[in-house]
Amino acid sequence: MSLVQDGPLPRFLKENAFQILVKPEVYVNELKADLLSPGEKSLSQSIREDPTGHQETILGHGFTGIVDMEHINDTTGTVTVNLLIRGS
Repeated sequence: MSLVQDGPLPRFLKENAFQILVKPEVYVNELKADLLSPGEKSLSQSIREDPTGHQETILGHGFTGIVDMEHINDTTGTVTVNLLIRGS
């Protein structure tokens, strides 16, 4: 009911996920990694340094492409969007 009545943010949603739901002008492809929590930033940086070592995590966050350094921006972008919407 909070969303319908313009009330406070439901506690089960992260602020970024809430904004995506209520603001049609939020573009998922433009979400920045600086919106991540410290733990999520650490995971993102670790993936950036060694994507093949985090293949299961990457695939678990919805990336369906090739996991390698050549596709690192696509990989971390997908993980970032997933973290922002669903949480870690």
